[in-house]
Amino acid sequence: MEQLVLLIPAIPIAIAVILGVVTDKALIPKVSIILSSMIALLGLYGTFYVLTNDAPIEGFGGYIIYNELSSILVPYVAILGLVVRKYATKYMWDEAGYRRFFILLNFIFASIYLLVMSNNLIVLALAWQLLSIALYLLVSFNVGSNSAVKNARWTMGIHKGADLVFIFAVVLTYNTFGSADLGVLSKTWLAMSFHPADNPMIFVIGLLFLIAAMMKSAIMPFHIWLPYTSEAPTPVSAVMHAGVVNVGGILLNKLAYLLLLSPAVLNIAFVIGLVTAILASLIM
Repeated sequence: MEQLVLLIPAIPIAIAVILGVVTDKALIPKVSIILSSMIALLGLYGTFYVLTNDAPIEGFGGYIIYNELSSILVPYVAILGLVVRKYATKYMWDEAGYRRFFILLNFIFASIYLLVMSNNLIVLALAWQLLSIALYLLVSFNVGSNSAVKNARWTMGIHKGADLVFIFAVVLTYNTFGSADLGVLSKTWLAMSFHPADNPMIFVIGLLFLIAAMMKSAIMPFHIWLPYTSEAPTPVSAVMHAGVVNVGGILLNKLAYLLLLSPAVLNIAFVIGLVTAILASLIM
């Protein structure tokens, strides 16, 4: 079963490599769609296994894991990926860089799978960084447009800021709790919740992770990068709005036990989320 966990993020990378040598343009989307359907099947099988055995599937020494969260998100992301690839088959046909688009699309999905299944803050930080790079390359896909490249740089600036904040939070977490393993950390945080202690570092770490999530998910006041992605191809917008902007929520879900130790961070998240939702509904 360990192979299942490793295959899910590895398949999109393998697809990208295969597409690099495919010479027939018509085969590019077919190869991408057919092989990507394997991820959806693996995800559904993994979900069935987790639900029936009431146990996660660990891979790569426990650094990545297929658990309850993965069992929901991996099939969802995989099916979304199939829809986006199918839509992009005709939509991107006349665009320059057809092959490059599908390679980058698989790259960003590999980053999302790795982020969803990461069970270690170091792996999570790596996936976080890769997602920023993949998003930049897709937003600046139309390299012939100066405005597209400029907008991509604005987007990259916000996301690299989120990356730096995230890395700082990871370093503080390791220095404070002595581990980067999310399984170990979750047990530690859960145990601490029964014996609350006044530790200001918990608030600082929780706030830093919250800020990183807000920047990545275009939450006010870090929402300014989202309009700059308007020149990206429409399939990219689909991936962004249905996938990328949700990674902040995924991060906070993984750190749920930490956030429970700091009601102040939860209150800040609630207020900012409420204000963002109200303003977004008024603007839209």
